[in-house]
Parts: sequence; C-alpha cells; structure tokens
Amino acid sequence: MSKIFSETEQRRIAAQSRTLLERLSDPDAFEYDIDDATADDLVEAWRERYPDDESFHRRLDREEFSQDELRRAACVDTLAEGEEIPAWVDRLDALAAAIESHSPDEFPENLIPNPEQWVHNEREKPFGALSAVVAEYAREQLGDVALEVLSDDTIGIMQEWFRVRFETRFSRILYVEFKTYVAAHDQALARADPDEFSERPTTYYDQFIEALFSGAFPSLCLEYPVFARLLTTQIRQWDEHLEEFSRRLQADRELLAERFTEDGDLGDVVEIYSLADDTHGDGRAIMRVEFESGVTVAYKPRSVGAGAAFYDTLADLDEQLPVTMGIEPTYVRRDGYGWMEWIERRDCRTERDVERYYRRAGALSCLTYFFEFTDCHLENLVSAGSTPALVDAETIFHPYIGPDRSPMPTGVQRFVRNNVLLSLLLPYEIGGSMAELGGGDTSALMAGIGISDDDATLTHVSSPHITAVNTDVMAVERDHPAIDRSDNVPKVDGRGRPPDEYVTAVTTGFEETYRSILELRDSGALFDEIELFDRFSGVENRIVYRPTQVYATLLQKLCSRASLSDGFRFGVAMEELAVPFCDGTVSGDVPWKLYDSERVELRRLDPPRFTSETDRTEIEFGGEPTGVDAGTSGISRSRDRIESASIADMNTQLELIRGALGAKPDPSPDLGGAIRPDESSIDETSLRSEAAALFERIRRLGSSRESEELNWTWIESIDTTDRLTIHPFDETLHVGTGGVALLSASLYQLTGEDRYATVARDVIEPTLRSVRSAQVTPSMSKHGGVTGIGSVIYGIATVGAMLGDEATLRTGVQAARSIGTDAVGPDTQYDVAGGAAGTILGLLALDERYESDELVSIATECGDELLANRSESEGGYRVWHTIDECPPLTGFLHGASGIAYSLTRLYEATGDEAYLSAAIEAVEFEAQQYSERASNWRDRRPWVDDEFTDRWSYGRTGIGLSRLGMRAATDHELVERDLSRALDGIDADELLPVDDLADGNCGRVEFLNATARRTERRVETPETALEGCLARKATNGTFRTSDEQTYLANPSFLGGLAGISYTLLRVVESESLPCVLLFE
Repeated sequence: MSKIFSETEQRRIAAQSRTLLERLSDPDAFEYDIDDATADDLVEAWRERYPDDESFHRRLDREEFSQDELRRAACVDTLAEGEEIPAWVDRLDALAAAIESHSPDEFPENLIPNPEQWVHNEREKPFGALSAVVAEYAREQLGDVALEVLSDDTIGIMQEWFRVRFETRFSRILYVEFKTYVAAHDQALARADPDEFSERPTTYYDQFIEALFSGAFPSLCLEYPVFARLLTTQIRQWDEHLEEFSRRLQADRELLAERFTEDGDLGDVVEIYSLADDTHGDGRAIMRVEFESGVTVAYKPRSVGAGAAFYDTLADLDEQLPVTMGIEPTYVRRDGYGWMEWIERRDCRTERDVERYYRRAGALSCLTYFFEFTDCHLENLVSAGSTPALVDAETIFHPYIGPDRSPMPTGVQRFVRNNVLLSLLLPYEIGGSMAELGGGDTSALMAGIGISDDDATLTHVSSPHITAVNTDVMAVERDHPAIDRSDNVPKVDGRGRPPDEYVTAVTTGFEETYRSILELRDSGALFDEIELFDRFSGVENRIVYRPTQVYATLLQKLCSRASLSDGFRFGVAMEELAVPFCDGTVSGDVPWKLYDSERVELRRLDPPRFTSETDRTEIEFGGEPTGVDAGTSGISRSRDRIESASIADMNTQLELIRGALGAKPDPSPDLGGAIRPDESSIDETSLRSEAAALFERIRRLGSSRESEELNWTWIESIDTTDRLTIHPFDETLHVGTGGVALLSASLYQLTGEDRYATVARDVIEPTLRSVRSAQVTPSMSKHGGVTGIGSVIYGIATVGAMLGDEATLRTGVQAARSIGTDAVGPDTQYDVAGGAAGTILGLLALDERYESDELVSIATECGDELLANRSESEGGYRVWHTIDECPPLTGFLHGASGIAYSLTRLYEATGDEAYLSAAIEAVEFEAQQYSERASNWRDRRPWVDDEFTDRWSYGRTGIGLSRLGMRAATDHELVERDLSRALDGIDADELLPVDDLADGNCGRVEFLNATARRTERRVETPETALEGCLARKATNGTFRTSDEQTYLANPSFLGGLAGISYTLLRVVESESLPCVLLFE
C-alpha cells in the first residue's frame, strides 16, 4: 500500500516516464489523453532531429510506425488498467517517505569524516541537503557484505561520488523549480545579479528545501517522471555496484594479498573512489582501492585479460627490441573482472630520463600502430618516471567497422584508422567544417602523449554550472570543461618537458622499433617464438563505435528539463544517434542493433560499451551478441599491417609523427626503394599514362578494402598551423570532391572509359544530394570560387557538361538560387578565393553550359556588390580590401587581378561598361606595384618573406593569366602590356620548389598552355616547363606539393595531385578541356 503516492499517481509516473520507443512498442499498455497541440509539438520535435523529411520517413519506415501512432504515443496519460506497476515505483515511494522523515539540517555538507581528502570537495553542492538525504537512503539499502567489507569512511567517499553524479544529472531541474518559486514571491530577486549582493540572502532557498522535505518532493516526481525513474535507477546501481565490489574483494582477498604483498596482509580498505563520473554496464565503475598496508590497486568490473596479455607481450619483446618499456604491472585476472597494480605518476630524475621517456613513447606509438590499438588518450596513459605507461589496454586489436557503417565523418576517420594516429597517443587536429563548428583540436588536447602539462579547455564543449550556490540569487553560467594534463608530460624538478622539444627521441624510438618488428617478422620469431597473436586469442576487447564525447554531449541533453519531464522527449533526444543511419552518413548495412543497445544503456544514463574478442568480429553488448558483425577482426587487421610493413610505410608514419609534434617533414627522406628512372620523356603517351597513374593513386587514397565509398583528406602545411592538421574533403574544387570529380570526368571525356564516368558520378553525387535537399554545408554557405559556393557550382557545371548530364547542370542552377538568400552569408572578402568575384566566375561557367538569364542576373547582383564595396587606395584607385590587416592586394587569388578578370567576364555577359571600367581601374592599381627590376608585381602581404612571387595564387603567373583572360573582352593597352610583362618574366627552365596548380610549376604550365592556345605569341612550350618537374618526380618518386609532404600525398585539385594530373591532360588536349585556373 502506497504511503506517499496514490495509485493514480504511481500509474501516471510509470506511464509518462516511458520513452518514445517503449511507448510505441507496447501501445496497449497505456491510456491516452489526446491533445492535438501536444501531439503536433512532440512529433515535430522528433522530425526536427532529421535534416529533411526523407530522412525522417526513412526512420519511421524502419520502425513501421505511422504518424497517427506517433501522435498517440505523444499523449500517454497513465498505465492501462490491469498493467502492473513496475517495482521501481515502489522504491520511489520508499525514497519519498525517507525524505519526509528527515529535515534538511540533519546532514553535514560532506558525508565523510575527512572531506578535505575528497577530490570534489572544492565547492558547495547545489541543493546539497537533498542529495545528502538521497545518498543516505542509498546507504541504508546496502547489504551486509558491503557493510562488512567497507568502513563508514569508504562508504562516505562513495556517497560523495553519488552526490556528484546527482548534481550533474538533476540539479538543472531543481534550479528551474527553485527560480520559479522565487519569481512567484519576488520577481526582481529572481532576476537579480548575484554580484550585486555583498551578503546573499537564503530565505527562499531555505523555504524551498524545507518544502522538498515536507511533501514537495512527490510533486517534483509528478512534474518530472523521467527524473523519478532515473533517480531510483541511480540508487539501485550504486547499491549493486558496491555490493558486487565487496563480494569480489571478499572472495579475492587472499589472492590479492599473495600477488601484491610480501607478508600476505593487505589490511582494511582505507580509501576507495571511482576514477570517472560515468559508468558502464548498469552503473559499474573502475575504482582506485587503497589498503591499510599501503598497497593500491585498480578494480575493473570487466575483463583485464587484454591488459595482462599486452604487458606479457611487452616483457617478451623487451628481449628483442632496442627500446625496452621498463614496466610490467601485476594483474589478477578473474571471470568478468580483475585487479591491476596501481601505476603512480612520477617525475623523471634527470634529463636523460626524459630522453628515455620519449624514445619509449616512440616505441609505444609503433607497437600500438602494429597492434591496431586505439583510445590511448590522456586518461589511459601515465607518465611514470621514464616510462609512458598505459593503464588500460581494452581496445587493443580493435575490430574494424568499415566507413560505410560508421556514424562519424568518414574521410578523417578512415585516414586516422590506417596510420599511427589510430592510437590517439599522438596529438593532431582536424580542420575544415569540424574546426568551424569547434572541436578540431580535441584530439591534440586529449592525446596520450601530452603536448603540455598545463590544464586545457575544451572550448567547443560547455555545460551549465550553478553560481551563488544555495542562495536566493542562484544563477547559471556555462562552463567549458578543463582537462588536467599533468599526468601526461614527463617532468624534472616539477617542470614539464613537452614532446615538441624531443621530436628526434620520439622518431628514433619509433624507427628502431619498426625496423626490429620487420626483422622479427622476416625471421619468423614474431609469430613463432613470441607467439604474438596466440597470446591474445579469445581475449575480450572493447569496440569504440562512437567517440565518448558524443555520448557525453547526449547525456547532457537527456538530463535537460524537457527530457526529464516526459519520456517521449527523452526518447526523441536519444534519436540523435539514429540520424546518421537515415541521412546517408551510414550507407552500408545499417547496424540498427547497435542503436537498440545504445538506447538500453542510455536509459540508465550510462555511456554504451560494446565488446568483441581480438580474433573475432561479432559485436556484443552486456555479454550477449548484438547480431552485428564488425567486418574485420583486430588480429586480422594487425596481421595484415605487419605483413605489409615496409620502409616506405615507416617513413610515412615518421612524417605523421613529425607533423603531430609540430615539426616539418624530413627534408632529405629515404625513399625506401622508389623507382628512379634515369630520364623522363615527354610525349602524349607518357603524359596520358602519368595522368592516369595519378588518378589511380588518388582513387586509392580515397578507398579502402572494406568499402567502395570514396572519401579523402588532405594535410595542411605545417607553415600555417601549429601541428598536423587533417582536413576532410568538402564539396569545392580546391580541396574537395569537385576537383576529383572534374579530373574523373576529364578522363572519361578523353578516353570514353565508363569507369571514369562512374567515379565522377559517385564523387559528385553527395554534393548534388545536399543541393537538392537544401542542406547547407559550410562551403555552400559562403561566397568564393575556391572555398565557397562559386567553387561548388563550377565543379557541378564542368562535371555535368563532360558527362553530358543535364540533370546535374539543373542542380547547379538550384545551388545558384541560394545566393542572395540567408543560406549564403554576406560577402566580406570580395576576391576570387572566398568572395563574390569567385562566385561570379562559377555562375558564368555554369551559364556557358546551361544558358539561363537567372544565372546572369544572380552574377550581376554579385557584381554590383563588388562595385559598391571598393575602397580608395594610394594613388586614388578604387579597389578592395580582401584580407584583414592587409592593404589592397595584387594577384589572382586574393587580389585585384582576379577581381578584375571576374568583372571583365561579367561585362562580356551583360555588356555593362561599369564592370569593365572597374576592372581596368584595378589593372591601373596593380600597374603601380610592378617592378621593372624584378619583372614582377609586389606581393603586399606584410608577413611574406619574398616580395615577388611567381604563382597562380600570387604574383606573375596569376596576373598574366588574368590579363590573358581579360584580353578576349578588351584591347586596353595596360592589359596587353601586363601580359607581355608576365610572359617575358617567366623562365620556363626555372624549377619552382613545388609542382601544384596554385603555387607551383603546373600553374606556370597552364599559363603558357593557355597563352599558346589563345594567342599567336611565341612562348615557351608547356612541355618545356613540365620537363623539370617530371624529371624531379622521376628522381624523387613523387611530385612536390605546397604542403611539403613527401610521403603523405595530397589528393586535392589546386594544391595537390588531382590538379597536377589535370594539367598533364590539358597539355595533351588543351582544346577540349577547360582552363580551370581561368574558370573556363
């Protein structure tokens, strides 16, 4: 018989706490109170999780639910008559009774005798009296074993941990209810700034807490039924976790004493605390356990077999490798759980120890690479003297789930999974759209090999934090979590020694270990004597299906006021995880069973944890098969990696390591057996062959054995970033799929081979899909012919025309219509790269292939904006400020030449003399920057070392191309003179340091090629300009691109291999292929 809640209230709480899919899966369990407005709001809240209606209906089709069923589920009122009230409601009733039997002032601020020892004691707990009474109620439910094994002090520590979790999950709804209470009595006080008070009042807070203890708590549960359900779950989990731990400790005490002590006496447990606020497996947590004898161990409520096997392997390898790891912690393996010797952080004694530490870090990076070992982030590595010690090896031999079934962006993920970065030991950053959204530096800040011992802040993550705690003027601010990195950098005398000061030590350790693994492999000792894979047979490991941060962010949303007030909304919040399964991100066999398992765990506020075995592919959850197969086992991947290891691969990984630590690539690399022909011949056959070979290399860079999907990344030059920065391809021509699709379509046009057309269609299709569904991606939300919407349109136009696909061209027009709407932001750059000048060039290129007054009209609006946003420069010329903190610039990419060319093209399309007049004025401005001595135009960027450059992007080549393009519309003497000056200044025999289109030899080749085709001038042949870079490629085994990488190929168009390949084709077929640098 209920003491606190009536049966009606119990049934309502039980029903309304059920989640979205729980309601839909058993509709007869409820009675409904249909309200159309409520139904509309909740169904729309679910639909809004998805980017478009097609994705949402794909989700509904998966569950076979109708809109009517959804609306009904949104209006659940109570349990149907005859439905049994769940047991947790009875526990809720008992909790409510316990709260009413106490008063707020019965409980101290902390529930342990020595609160200063508790890590979370630095601040007062919001609504601390309530969390204290709930924690005390949880303690009263503990069984005899826990009370026998654990002292009052240790239980008190765990109660404080419970209270921290209570605060994290539930303080927001208490805050909202409290502020509502204050506002009902004093609206001015409810809105007051806490800083305005020298002594903050507590009258209403005291009344509010007193009310909770005097009958208001049940009302809180009725208002927030999901909170009521989750709170009872948290209490049950805490009790079961401590009881299970106590039983295991009691059973293993003698064994632990034998393994960890010399005299066989552990003594009592004197301290115990969880190592994280989150839990797995229904509330289980890893804990640090200290005994009276001084022995400290880590208790892990899951298998420790992987860690034990890993350190056994290291012990065997120590006899074979030049770099020994210097540590072998003791493990006690039990059925489904285990114990591990605690590894303390220790300073290095000498500078020599630091060198040894980083050599070992390099060796460890090598072994984790070969062992398909991931998730070795800062929480899993400790700087233990001269040894970087891994404290968790559960992700060793991680099974491989192909990118077509991954819910995360696949380009960067695929790149990382296939090289030394997979372990997360090394710091790297992610650029592009992820950096724009925030979070691009997370992998660097969280790296196991810490880049600094200073605390770091995750600026892209925030959580609510209550200030002026437990006063009438409580307020909420958003905090960015701070990361304690003090355990991950070696120190001498308390001063950190970051890895960027020890790059050589890291690379030496990696290289020595890599070469030793090659020798062990070739001799057979790695498999026969060390029995590498046999030792791990059948060992359980963890699968990281989604980044932990994804779950952490979602858990915040699940604890919002909306989610805790209604189970339907709680379920809708979880649906974020289903979106990639429906919007095309996951394109292969969708692993819905994993999402089903994730929902089970998240309903308990636990981050999901999946497992497998090192030599199997079946994915399990909670020890049971999910029915989902990973595709490739970790051991299989590791075997392939070891068997395919080579000196060339070693050098590739070393280049990544140098970049990760902020160092430039090795200027004199060992090419590891690359073919070095004595000479190169330039003829049509060889150029076509070289271009096709480059295309195949690019295709391989974007593909994998496990998936037919193509995804690429490119590496930013270390000159423009602090460390290795990986960019996923976007939709643009410059560093996106537009460039690869254009190259593929060009090869199709020249050869007629369908395989090239297939690649072009496959690569451009995601862009077309985004346009058709009105999905605004970062590159489509801004102006520009290189980085923005103009570049996307140009790619669509050229590919559509080469493939003869009118539907693709129509989609280009649809993309153009977004210009001038809220979808494309205002232009503040104006230039070809990221401004309206580039947008105009993309629009006119499409208009030439799919004539439309609409396209010219949109281009005219962009042109008018350019005219309206000129500034007067020195000499009185009206030009454009395109880059912040720079004077008006010369050149094609960011300067007056590119804008002048764009306006001239617009003049050709419209006949409006104003555009041509502005273009000529820009040419006159640039004439003032010409140097007869240098035969070049000044580069006015204040930070460049060389005042005179010769590239398409800046300097003579790009300015010459601009004048060549303008020449079709005007015979102005300055245009002709500048063209002559550019051509006269070029020495075709001079070899530029790099070969790409934007900054290298291929840009010059394009200028000479276009000049020979468009004029009757006698110029150096493009073949002459190609000779040097082809000869260098024959010697070095690779073309050079502006990122200066030797082994990390850049597949992009303007700065990478795709553009080089296209240039080779243009030399052969310049009449049929457009000059991309002129946006033909």
